[in-house]
This record gives sequence, C-alpha cells and structure tokens, in this order.
Amino acid sequence: MIIKDIGLATELPSFYESEKIYLESKKVNKTSTKEDKLPKESNNKKVGCDNFANYYNFSKHIRAVKPHQILAINRGEKLKELKVNVQIPERLHSKLEKYLVNKWIYQKPVNYFRKDIVMNAIKTIAIKKLEKKIIKNIRSELTAMGEKAGLNVFSLNLKHLLLTRPVVNHTVLAIDPGFKNGCKIAVVSQEQKILATSLAYLSNRYDFISSLKKLIDRHNPTLIAIGNGVACRDVEKCVAELIADLKAKSLEMQYTIVSEQGLSIYSCSDIAKQEYPDLIPNLISAVSLAKRVIDPLGELIKVNPKNLGVGMYQHDLNSKRLDEMLNDVISEVVSLVGVNLNTAPLLLLKQISGLTESRAKAIISFRDSNGPFKCRDELLKIKGVGKKTFEQCAGFVRICPLEEGKQLVEPLDQTIIHPEDYTVATRFITEMCNQEKTDIGKEFFIKDVKRIVEFGGKNNICNSLKISESSFNVIYEALTRSLHYDIRTECGELLFRKEITTFNDLIVGQVITGRVENVTPFGAFVDIGIGKSELIPYCYNNQVELCYGQKVSVKVLDINRNTQRVSLMLMEVLSKSHF
Repeated sequence: MIIKDIGLATELPSFYESEKIYLESKKVNKTSTKEDKLPKESNNKKVGCDNFANYYNFSKHIRAVKPHQILAINRGEKLKELKVNVQIPERLHSKLEKYLVNKWIYQKPVNYFRKDIVMNAIKTIAIKKLEKKIIKNIRSELTAMGEKAGLNVFSLNLKHLLLTRPVVNHTVLAIDPGFKNGCKIAVVSQEQKILATSLAYLSNRYDFISSLKKLIDRHNPTLIAIGNGVACRDVEKCVAELIADLKAKSLEMQYTIVSEQGLSIYSCSDIAKQEYPDLIPNLISAVSLAKRVIDPLGELIKVNPKNLGVGMYQHDLNSKRLDEMLNDVISEVVSLVGVNLNTAPLLLLKQISGLTESRAKAIISFRDSNGPFKCRDELLKIKGVGKKTFEQCAGFVRICPLEEGKQLVEPLDQTIIHPEDYTVATRFITEMCNQEKTDIGKEFFIKDVKRIVEFGGKNNICNSLKISESSFNVIYEALTRSLHYDIRTECGELLFRKEITTFNDLIVGQVITGRVENVTPFGAFVDIGIGKSELIPYCYNNQVELCYGQKVSVKVLDINRNTQRVSLMLMEVLSKSHF
C-alpha cells in the first residue's frame, strides 16, 4: 500500500536528484577463464575481459557518467563481465524514512498499535523496496541517455558514410583478402560492368603479384581497392610492391583500403543471389567491394546499416527506435543525392520521399514495359502515384537522357527544380537570361545565369518573378551547376596510397594524413594507414566537430609498443563537411 502510493511515485525523483549517488562497477570473479567459455558478440568475435578493463574499479557520480560509459557498463553487465551497483547514500535513507513516517503515521489519527506496525513496515520493507525502485529509475534514466547518444552517433556516422564521394572515371581492381579461401578478385568498369573475377593465393607471393599483373595488362584498371579484413596487410604489401614495379615502367597506379563491414553478409544474401546468379558468394564480395568505390550509396544501401560498423554499441540499442532512425537517415540521403528515374534500382527508389516498395516496383515494371521515362509527368501513369505522391517525390527523381545529345520533353526534368516551379524557372531562363532551356548545364549558360543574378540582384529578380527567395535559391542552384553535378563531391573521399606504412614507421611528433572512420562522444577514430584506426581523444580535437569521411592532418602524441596503440592530436581538417 505504501509502495503503490501514486503521490510517492511522482515525488520519488525529487528525493534523489540532488543527492550524491554513484554508479559503480567491478570485475566479476569467474571460476573459469578458458577462452572457449568467453561470451561471443553478435559478429562472432569472442569478447575478452580486457575490453572492460576501464570499468573493473569504476565509480562516478550519476550526473557525471558519459553516455559511452553507460553503454559499455551495460554491455559488460549483460556479458557477465561486470557487476554493477548504484550506491545510495545514508542521507537518502533518512529522507525517505522521514517522509514516510510523516505521511503514514503523523498525518493519520494516532494509534500506538498501528504506529508500531507501520513503523516496522517502513523500516524493514518500504525503504528497501523504494531504494530498489530508485536504483531501477536511475539505471533506466542513464540507459535512455546512453541510447539517445548512441542513436545520434549512429545516424550522423551513417549519413556521412552513405554520402561518401564516388570515385569517377576509374576501372577498379578489387581484392577481398583471405588466407584459407584465397583472395577474391574482381575488375569492375566505371559503368559497373564486371570485366573479370578470379581467385589468387598469398601462399606464393610471386604467383599472387603475377596474377594481379595479368589482370592489369588485360583490363587496364586505374585503381586497386583492398578490403580491410583478414590478410589485408599482406595484400597491401604485395600491392605496394606491384605499384613500385609499375612506376618503374612509367605506369601510375594507386590503391585504397575499403571497409568490408557487412560485405560477407550481403554476398550470401538473397538480394546478392538475384543480382549475380552466376557468381559464387566469395566472388560477389569482390565485385561488391569494387562497387563500394564506384557507387558507395548504391552498394552500401544493400546492407543492413547495423552491420556497417559506424555506430557506438548499436547492437545494444533499442531495435525498433534504431530501425526507424536508420530508415529516416537512408531516405534523407537518397533524397538529398537524388536518383535517375531510368536507371535507379528498387532499393534506391523505395527510399525516395513518397515512394513505397510497391510503388517503386510499379515504376520499374512501367520502365521495363514502356522503355525509359521521357518526363517526370509520366510518373502520374503509375498505379499508386497520385497528385500528392507526385508532389512528394518529383523533386528527388531526375530524367537523364540515355543517349548522349538526345533532348528531353522537358529539359528541367534533369535538375532538382520541382515541377511546380517550372513556369517561374522558364520565365527566368527565357525572359531574364535570354537563354534556351535546352542549354541548361552548359558552361556559357551557367556563366550567363550568374551574371544576370549578380547585376540584377536577387531581391529584384524575386520581386519580378513573384517568388520567395528560398524557392529562387533552389532554381538558381540548379541552373548554375553542371547536369553531372553530384552533391557527394562536397563530401569525404577515400584515401589513396602508393606505399605501405607500418606501426614501426611511426615516430612521436610525426604529422600524417588520415581519414575519419568513426566518430563517438569520446573522440574520433582515424585511419592513418597502419592497418587499424587510431583515436583522437575528445580533449585533443581542438574543439572541432569531426565527421565520418573527413580527411585530417594529425600529430602522433604517444606510441605504446606493448598495446600497439597510438594517441593522436588533430592538427588540421583537410576536407570540410557540408552537412
């Protein structure tokens, strides 16, 4: 009865908000420490005790605990590596007792027999149960804070990962490294045509390099992409040797390291089997690796975002909330980049605002039956696409001519301008710029538009056209860009190398270039080319908010030869983020 008091439940937080309550964790003493008894993570890697070394004797005020610490402690407790406790001060006992005595004894008619019973119940039962309730509340509040931070970290990292800049005008030779099953190799053209696939083994270094040379001679790839999985460093050494040999023959070649996160899961999926019915999963992984370089968004979207490795304890977060947030991020990115209505696959189309999977399938079916879309208005012929849906999706899909030089029914369909603004855009082009819509995207057209706006003034033009400045800005932006413009050219790009760097090559004080691979509340992990990402602690980031994919200049502060860890300090951001 006392515990179920609604008023008490409402007031309970006020009892502990100002108290010095500490979250504590200690190492669980186990009777067996055999490796095969260790719990496994979802990625099938065994979790060693050292992962939680920072929390073996941890004690911090609940208001000072960081989100990543909460998530780490929760995971350690779940894996039975840590014992967690919330330390309630004696003062809180007294406050609770005083409150209950006042409410349940002194505010009632005095009955000495009843008084003794209630007092005994308060001291022996009520206080203990209330403390458990307080501890549960505190743990829930802390977990909610940790999960909120985890969701924010994941959404930001995922957004910048999906916006990775495509590598254009390159035929890519991709290598998915491996010892036992060999290295899976694929050569893929800029148009994403598979030119060759093969297997090569590292057991014979000479034969491995020779296999790569033959593929290079036959297909002329201009970039080598190496997966960052097992045997990556061995392959990297061979590739660096090959590039040095090619340079001696006046042939330029570079390589880049590409994340394999989610690659093996995708290569064995039904989606992959449908896309590559004639390839075995091992070779599919090499093809997908090459396409992650050529068309990152189109390839990464095939993988469950949880498996892309850019989060913070993402497998421990609320699954429903995580899925909702990830879908929102994917839709935002796809809409931001836009899609070509005549070539976009189902996975991209269904992410466009207003389009569902059934509508996307109907669009592809229409495309297959009637040939390429000739204008955006043809979307209204699709079953399920009404006026409202058309308004939602039209600005995010573009119609690009499949044949060079072929004109469209409506040239503005190639731009980000929404059909509802076509009349105003046409007036601006023909009446104010004295140009033709068929010249959109050409250099002289772009220069003329910029000149007219510079001399006429944006405000005057908006008044003449009777349009808001925000709407005109979209029109101006579309008309002053090449038709081949891709918003991802303003985003992070891959790092290209010609020679290998090892851990032993590093020296304290050295300044090197790296690429941000993950951002968390406690710092950013940077790929500096030594086979694993190293940390720029939050206190050494010079108060700069970094994001995934940025190229940065970092200084080596400390090298721990025993743990093979490097401490970095941010010196300069070499590529800006526009999102």
